Amino acid sequence: MAVKLEHRDQRIAGNLLNQIEENAKAKGLEAIYLLTETADKYFDSKRYTRTIRAEVPAEVQQSSQFSFVCPQSAVVMKKVL
Repeated sequence: MAVKLEHRDQRIAGNLLNQIEENAKAKGLEAIYLLTETADKYFDSKRYTRTIRAEVPAEVQQSSQFSFVCPQSAVVMKKVL
């Protein structure tokens, strides 16, 4: 998720994130995982916690983002729903 600089401070990211979380809950998911290189403080404020790649479920680790798109230096975060 990314919001262009000129559209920030309009609650766009927060609204998108709320919708993603609600959809995940409706599907019965227990947690959401993400990788970020720049927005860890933002997700801290949304009650995501930092974790390590080894603690991410195998099916998530097999995604392209975890496998090769995002660098190993990306921060891994989790939110229990």
